[in-house]
Parts: sequence; structure tokens; C-alpha cells
Amino acid sequence: MTTSLTLIMAIGLVGIMSFIPPLFASSAVDKNQITNVIVHVTSSKQKTQQSALNYVNALLNNYGNGKLNVEVITVGPGVGLVNTQNRFGPDIQGLISQGVNISACNTSLNKLKKNNQPINIVEGVDTGSNGVVRLIELQKEGYHYVHP
Repeated sequence: MTTSLTLIMAIGLVGIMSFIPPLFASSAVDKNQITNVIVHVTSSKQKTQQSALNYVNALLNNYGNGKLNVEVITVGPGVGLVNTQNRFGPDIQGLISQGVNISACNTSLNKLKKNNQPINIVEGVDTGSNGVVRLIELQKEGYHYVHP
């Protein structure tokens, strides 16, 4: 290899390396900044619902109190997560008591009611808005999206 080609490659490598630290620095978690996260639950499968709850707990453990705004939005079959008959009722109550906002899509709930399949919702769950509309509103506000 010629000396000039080696020199050009070395300069190019140094140039590329100068961009790498900022890329990694920007992806690091800043635990002093408030982080906003949506956890979107659309499945009736308990394994998926358990994953959603695990994600929320992991976020709470990682960011700590006061540094995280998290909202769980249940839509379609996912509204079963907030059913009082679901085994996750106590988990939902615990998350609400920690300041997690949990909502059930009112359109999904109305559809269940219309089909004579109403469900009892865990106390404290918000049922006032359409889940997809709420999802879009929060994304416009800069919330990060998680879908188990």
C-alpha cells in the first residue's frame, strides 16, 4: 500500500472516530432528566401483559421516583389487563399507587359493553379517552413508545 493511501485511510479513520463518542454519549441515560414513556398493550395474552408490567417495573427501578412519567395504554383485547378479574389487578393497583398512569380505551370498553361483555375496571384506571388518540397525543409530547 502506498504511503499516501495509508495516510488517507488513517485520516478517514480519525474522522470517523471523532463522531463515535457523541453518538454513544447521546444514547446514555441521563438520570437527572425526566423521561416520558408509553407502554402500549394490545394483547389479551397474559404473557404479553406480564411483559408490559415487567417493562414498567424495570423503568421505575432504573429511573427512580420523580424522574419518570410512564403511561400504560390498553387498547382492544389489551383492556383485559385492567379487568378486576385478571390476575394482574393487584399489580395494576400497585403501579397506580406509584404514580403510573394507566388507561383503558373507552372505544374498546364500549365495544365490549355493546357485545354484552362488559368488564369491571381496576379502580384508578382512566377510561375517559380513546386509546389511539391518547397514544398520538403523548407521542406528540415526546413520549417514547414501548410495545411488548
